[in-house]
Parts: sequence; C-alpha cells; structure tokens
Amino acid sequence: MSSLTNLFDNEDRYQDVYCNGFSRIAMKDVVLKEVSQYFDDNVMKKMTDAFPADDQFNLLGVGVGEGHHELHFLKSLGSHFTSIRNVAVEPNQSLFETFKTNAAAWSSDDKSNHDSRWFTGPLSQFFSENPLAKCQYNLISAIHSMYHTGDLETTFTRLMSMLKDNGIKIIVLSECKLIKETFLQNTWLPLSFRVTGKSLSDEIRKVSEQKGYTVSTKKLDITLDLTDLFDEESELGDKLADFITCTAYLRKTASAEKLDALMSFWRSLCSQEEDGRMRTLSHESIMVISK
Repeated sequence: MSSLTNLFDNEDRYQDVYCNGFSRIAMKDVVLKEVSQYFDDNVMKKMTDAFPADDQFNLLGVGVGEGHHELHFLKSLGSHFTSIRNVAVEPNQSLFETFKTNAAAWSSDDKSNHDSRWFTGPLSQFFSENPLAKCQYNLISAIHSMYHTGDLETTFTRLMSMLKDNGIKIIVLSECKLIKETFLQNTWLPLSFRVTGKSLSDEIRKVSEQKGYTVSTKKLDITLDLTDLFDEESELGDKLADFITCTAYLRKTASAEKLDALMSFWRSLCSQEEDGRMRTLSHESIMVISK
C-alpha cells in the first residue's frame, strides 16, 4: 500500500475532487442557507449587543476554502460595523482565490472600512509565523475545517485565547457515518490515524464546558447521493472515492481486493431508495461557543 498518497498532498487533485466531486453531492447550497440564517438570527445579535458599531471588528476565518460562508458573515457584519478587518487562513491557493475575488468585489461596493489579510498555509504555520496570530478577534469561524487542524484540544484552546471578551467562535462540522467508519474499519488508508470513534462535536462541547464557555448547537441532517460511487466507469465516482478516503486516485492505486471490500462496505451503509439511487445521511452541527 506504499503507492497510496494523501489527497491533501496533491493540491490540484484535491481542488478537483472537492469542487467537481464532493461539492456536487454535498447539498452545499442548503447548508450555506441554514448556516447563514442561523448566523443572522443568532450570532449577529450577540455581536451587535457585545461590541460598539464604530469599533474595529476583527474576523478570523480558519480553513475558509472558497469562502462562501465567510463572505456572508462579512456582508452581515458590514451592515452594522463600520470598520472590519478580515483575516483568512487557507492552505489551498486555488480555492482561496475564489474568496479573495468575491471579497474584493464586495469590499469595493460596501461603504464600511474593510481590510482583508490573506494567509496561504496551514493554521499551525499561521500560529507560528504571522503576527496577526497575536491579535484579538471578535469572531472566529471554522467552517468544515476543525478536522484538519491537528490536536483538537490544543488548537481549540489556542483559538479561544485569541477571542476578545464576549467574542464568538462559530464551528460547522459534518459527521457522516460512512466516512468515519471507512477510516475506522480500513486502517490501511493513509489518513486513518486521524480518525477516532468519538464525535467531534461532542469533544468540542466537552472541552468548551470544561473551560467554562457557553455552547449552543443546531443540528441538520443532509442526504448525500452516492450512486456514482458504485459505478466503475463514473469520473464523479472516482472523485467521491478519493474524497471519502482522503486518498488521491484511490481506484488507480489501491488493490482490486481492497476496492471490492470498500465497495461492499459502502453499500452496507447506504440505502437504495425507490428511484434506485444510493443515499446516506450526513449529520451537520452548527456550534456557537461564547467566551
């Protein structure tokens, strides 16, 4: 299995797999709408109650990807706060460009004083190299990124220490049984060592409450259509297999025996519905942690 490679080590393949694979089945528009509505209904009130409108508002985005969620946050915050510093961290340069372009377009049209700072690289490198890691933030967002930030408690504690008093950290997590069980049952996958049987949202809640932070959570159930995953001729199926296993070109590099076992395992965790499509559930958690 030495030929298997970590998907995150191949930036071009990761972008292709994420944008043209997983994004096609992930109901991203539904999740974005739900998170945006929750932000506007809950987080904005906390922010406007806690901080004066004419103070500089500092926002840190962790693992922002294309930045669709963070752009909505900026637009909502810009409707109230007159000065915003937007700091964004993302290791994938290609995905990052989308957020940069959209944020620049919004900034040029918005009347608030808006300053964006971009850091391309992992969060650990931002912590160690960038002076903006020493700033205090009103709001920190981590949308589908806490899986990749290293030791959970250490990273979470560091981020919370960067919040101002009354600051907020908003986290969105996806916990798909099929993906988690794939790693737990197939330890030959390159990144299987990162996955435990624990619920990440439960771990974050436990650490938060131990440190005296207030946590509120909203749960969403999202249905994933994995039909193409079981089609050997499907290019989308190839990309879904890579995403689920975090392995670049899995179907070309894993043995036939391993692939057959994976396909059988995945079928056991999907339901074939009346239309013939193969579907599974992903549980989304929107978590707001108040300092």
